[in-house]
Amino acid sequence: MRIVYFIIVLIGLILLFLIIYAVMRFLRYYGSKKKVETLFKNILEEHKTTNNIFEKAKNKPYDYYIETLTSIYYVKVIYNYNCYETSINSAYLWQYKVDINDDKIRFWPNVVDFVNLNCHNDKKQVYKLCLIYPNTRSLLYYLNESELAFVQAEDAIYGIHFITYEGLVINHNFIEGR
Repeated sequence: MRIVYFIIVLIGLILLFLIIYAVMRFLRYYGSKKKVETLFKNILEEHKTTNNIFEKAKNKPYDYYIETLTSIYYVKVIYNYNCYETSINSAYLWQYKVDINDDKIRFWPNVVDFVNLNCHNDKKQVYKLCLIYPNTRSLLYYLNESELAFVQAEDAIYGIHFITYEGLVINHNFIEGR
């Protein structure tokens, strides 16, 4: 009889742990989304004009649409909570590694539609921006099979500008300063 109670208590503890884990992951994701949205709103507040638009995208290949007086930004957010190293292997393959000795091949999901997003505007400059939240250990792209280079926010890699959340916090001018 004691074994039955022990098993029931053990199953209860495991379920409790799983519920707490799921809630914590949800709160982390929700909190990070709020930080990103607040940052974008603060940046647009600095450049107050009636033309500023900030929209959350639903069922789109991008997460946010930002329009300023002179530019339009389609923003895709990659949530990199563990600050993995990120390398842009090709237009469609954005790999992340846990550490420098990591041989396992893992790619960031849901980037193909964003890369293929065809956006243009005759009156404003259009940018595709990938925001890595909160940061990345290193952000690299392959020049060829054996050469790597660091990605700078000003560089458009396959038509996409990459910047970390922490980098955007430091440099608000990246959005309107073009």
